[in-house]
Amino acid sequence: MSFATALHQSIRADPSLPAIRIGIHTGQAIYRGGDYISTTVNVASRVTSAATGGETLITDTVAEQT
Repeated sequence: MSFATALHQSIRADPSLPAIRIGIHTGQAIYRGGDYISTTVNVASRVTSAATGGETLITDTVAEQT
């Protein structure tokens, strides 16, 4: 999460960059054909989609591990 915070701060420092959305989930993933696939990746994508610009969202799984 500290990386996400640092990334948001860096982006805010450059007004030419748009705010980003970050979603964090954890679990197993398979690397195939130059990409990662799994339900873990799908959940992370959905969490990212739910965030607004400048926001980081995490799943309960991640929150329980921090």
